[in-house]
Amino acid sequence: MTNVEQIEGTVGAFFDAWNQRDIRRIGPLLEERAELVNSLGLRWRGAAEVIRGLQSMNLIGPSLLPESMSTRLVTTNTAICVVVITVAGYTRPDGTVAAEQRGIVTFFLVNAGQRWLITGGQTTAVSPEVAAGIPKRDA
Repeated sequence: MTNVEQIEGTVGAFFDAWNQRDIRRIGPLLEERAELVNSLGLRWRGAAEVIRGLQSMNLIGPSLLPESMSTRLVTTNTAICVVVITVAGYTRPDGTVAAEQRGIVTFFLVNAGQRWLITGGQTTAVSPEVAAGIPKRDA
C-alpha cells in the first residue's frame, strides 16, 4: 500500500466513524497533539479534547459525505489531504432545518511509523452565493 493510499485510508476511516456515530473510532486516527477547527470556528487541542468536541457535535451534526480527496506528501513524513464533502441537510436542535451544503476539509497528517495520523484539520463551509459572485479569471 502506498503512502497516499494509507493517508486516504486514515481520512476515509475518520468520515466512516463520524457517519456511523462512533466517534471513539476516531481516537486511534489522531496524533496525541492533534488540533481540529470545525466550520463553526470551534477549536479543539489534543486528541482527548478533539474527541470530546467531536462527540458533542456528532450528536447534532449531519452526515459528511466525501466527494473527492486530493492528497500530497509535503515531506516523507508529513502530508496534506483536502476533501470536498457534501454536508447532508439536517434539523438543528432548535427545530430549524439546515439545507444540504458543501464543505472542504483540510487534514494535516504525520507518518507514525506503520500508519498515518491526523495532527491537524480545518473545515470550511462553501458559500455558493460568494462563489457565484466571484468573476472567473481568463485562462
